[in-house]
Amino acid sequence: MSILKRFSALILAIIMVLSLAACGDDEETSSSKEPATEASTRDDSDINDDSSVVDLPFLDASSYIDSRGYYKDVTATELVTLADISAITIPHDVYTISDEELQSSLEYIASQSASEKQVTDREVADGDTVHIVYTGYIDGEAFAGGATGDSGTDVTIGVTSYIDDFLEQLIGHKPGETVDVNVTFPTPYQNNPDLEGKDALFVVSIRYIVETVTPEIDDDFVKKNYIESGWSTLEDLKQGIRDSYRETKSKDYVTQYLQENSTVAEIPEVAENYGRVYFEWSISLSAANSNYPMDSYLASQGYDSIDAYYEANKDSLNDSIKLELIFQAIAEQQEFVPTMDDVQAFLKDYYGEKNFETYYENFEKTMSTEAMLHSVIASLLTEKLVASATFAEQ
Repeated sequence: MSILKRFSALILAIIMVLSLAACGDDEETSSSKEPATEASTRDDSDINDDSSVVDLPFLDASSYIDSRGYYKDVTATELVTLADISAITIPHDVYTISDEELQSSLEYIASQSASEKQVTDREVADGDTVHIVYTGYIDGEAFAGGATGDSGTDVTIGVTSYIDDFLEQLIGHKPGETVDVNVTFPTPYQNNPDLEGKDALFVVSIRYIVETVTPEIDDDFVKKNYIESGWSTLEDLKQGIRDSYRETKSKDYVTQYLQENSTVAEIPEVAENYGRVYFEWSISLSAANSNYPMDSYLASQGYDSIDAYYEANKDSLNDSIKLELIFQAIAEQQEFVPTMDDVQAFLKDYYGEKNFETYYENFEKTMSTEAMLHSVIASLLTEKLVASATFAEQ
């Protein structure tokens, strides 16, 4: 992951983790309402049931980063042979979005604004999402964990993993019908070994088919959803997409230019040590976000220890550190020192003014001042380099 994307990714991770922590007991209460049948009919045994609230890790960078956001006791200009940053030209095809990419962006926006409706006047087809209520019986007796209760559950035929051909037996039936679904539990059956190999009857009531309604992206849609951004027509939205694409691709190009045209003689020990601390902190955040204990999270990623995970990612982490040193060399050359006002402006720009104060307080609880200052140097300098770059004409 490039350093430019690193802080942004952490913003999302911290927001998600803080949201989970804020749920507290509500999250646990919600999980207890999951249909009991999912444990006995779904063929997905590796489910994380730990709903406890995790402690958020804190990134203390004070031993590695100074008050300017620079690596402590490191003069990057002595280590970096810097690219000619006065001669950056961004090619036309790099920063210009194609018609196909623009259309894909509009389709994505439409998908994110899609709604659902309940359909009851047609037969269930393969691939449909269906809301069902059922009770399971073995030898004529209802068994524990074999019923949804009246709240029911949504399943998607061909996607949701239920035992045997449970869901396929609903095809061709209509909402309002009650269907006898006959299945045999597999052997082995890790979810409940007592059910292994047994025949079961599920009495399934089909309540409705869930259909997704995707809105048309037109002037009315833009007025309804983007007026606060100053956009009131479809052309305004398209121009906003073009501008965003230009900004993102230009920043990526500048980053690549710096990496390809600069050299870093060596990685100082303090930078390597901070890289390790930063890596472990970011993994802890990811584990907290997933609500996994660290050991379980590492296992889910295919590693038996944090050391093994670090070693597998050390080369890419070192590439990020080298890029940080390149940006620090630029900062030293330009006498650029970020402030906490810069950090706040960055965060406001990232996810808006509305909830800024609440989230900024949470960031202060999760990252030290030095860590935040260090993290925004690359983004802020990239913006300056893009602003001074030449944009090639077609």
